[in-house]
Amino acid sequence: MRSAAPTLINSLPLTFSRAPIPSPVCGARWGASSFVRSSHRPVPKVAGDYPLARGIFAHSHIWLTGAGESAGPGASGGAGAPPPAGGSGGSDDGIRGRALGLIEDMRSGDRARASRAARMLGQLGPVIPEVLPALRGALAHRDHVVVNAAAEALGEIGPPALDAFHDLMALMRTDGDSSSVVAAAAIARMDPPPSLALRPLIAALRSRPSIVRRLAGEVLAVVGAAAVPSVIGVMGHPNPLVRETTAYALGQFGPVTPEVVPALARALADRDEEVREAAARALWEIGSASYPAVSELIEAVFDERHHVAWTAIHALGAIGSAAIDALPALRSVAYDEGNKDRLSDIAKRAIENIELKRSFR
Repeated sequence: MRSAAPTLINSLPLTFSRAPIPSPVCGARWGASSFVRSSHRPVPKVAGDYPLARGIFAHSHIWLTGAGESAGPGASGGAGAPPPAGGSGGSDDGIRGRALGLIEDMRSGDRARASRAARMLGQLGPVIPEVLPALRGALAHRDHVVVNAAAEALGEIGPPALDAFHDLMALMRTDGDSSSVVAAAAIARMDPPPSLALRPLIAALRSRPSIVRRLAGEVLAVVGAAAVPSVIGVMGHPNPLVRETTAYALGQFGPVTPEVVPALARALADRDEEVREAAARALWEIGSASYPAVSELIEAVFDERHHVAWTAIHALGAIGSAAIDALPALRSVAYDEGNKDRLSDIAKRAIENIELKRSFR
């Protein structure tokens, strides 16, 4: 395996329901969940059955923008509270005054005060014309905490902040720091149209920093079915690291178009073992809709690389009754005394899952 992308299996249970997803937040190759999941907010678009762009915004204000820091003297408002409408009972003048005050606070030299003001502007929204330019300007702040708060605020505003798309793309393409993650999540929440997002995101999918590629893949899944042909095209890239990330990205799309699963099935024959594993893991994530790839997954069960075989077995178990043709191969693995590292146990569980689902047909 490549040392540049270490595998981290966090005590995975013997389950075939969903695959563990690589996590750019934790920086591990295979983390517990991706940044686009488990948010408190609904999302503007979904790809198939896979709700996306739910991201780190449920938590980012705590650990990325420094919300827990003391505001210091003169800071206005509470860190987690929505901004009040203003001193004039919510009048236009009061709201304008409130927004201008927050813009002034955001430009202060105090980190906590500035980041809190940016978050409050995100909650207030573009109530005056000055809000969006001020937040875009804050993306160039010298303090990454303020930058992250401004990016989060633009994501909070959503589609009305689409003018900041290219600013956020530039931030996402920074060298894999926390700002990359926040910027990507903000772009996803803006629900960018393919005409705007496709070309720069595909370019990012081909780029060098691995976290930028991973983030681009997740945001492309938010763009939806229109992005699938372009993403599949990247599967022919000469760099195996790019092909690996692209296979992961296709798993994020789910079965949103009929081309996704066949493209992943072809990737199971890639010359690079990490690409093969990524393709098997993406099919595992897609689950029962991966049944057109059963033949290729059966071959992958006997891959010389243990981690590829391990993942292929899980994918077959996740497919369920449609993987009936895999039972002979799985039984040969399950009852082979030479198999180690839980392969036999996992194969037995896959067999049980396939037969159990058959019994309810």
